Amino acid sequence: MTRDGNKVMVNMTTIRSHFMPEHVEIQEGDEVTWRLTSLETTQDATHGFCIGGYNVNLSLEPGEYTEVRFTADKA
Repeated sequence: MTRDGNKVMVNMTTIRSHFMPEHVEIQEGDEVTWRLTSLETTQDATHGFCIGGYNVNLSLEPGEYTEVRFTADKA
């Protein structure tokens, strides 16, 4: 995770039902870019990812990359 003022970049990887980094702390008002990469190689290992309250609901297939942006406007 990197921070530049209120701009936060989270680079997260997933493999075998594990997310890295495991814990991420952001502050109210942060402009967040969250990048997820599935390092999985098993073809039937889809990873789900959700951030409640921000309408972030993702599903990543093996080897897939996705990015979501939101403003942390809730505590």
